[in-house]
Amino acid sequence: MYVKIEIDSSLKEPYAIIYTNTMTEEIQKVVDYLDNKDSPL
Repeated sequence: MYVKIEIDSSLKEPYAIIYTNTMTEEIQKVVDYLDNKDSPL
């Protein structure tokens, strides 16, 4: 998986955009992890 991080001081809250041609198990795991508000990053 290719990962790109951009730092922008004007943003109030981080967000993620995932581009894919199909939903895979790997991508679903990432989405589940990022969506879990109890998990520390």
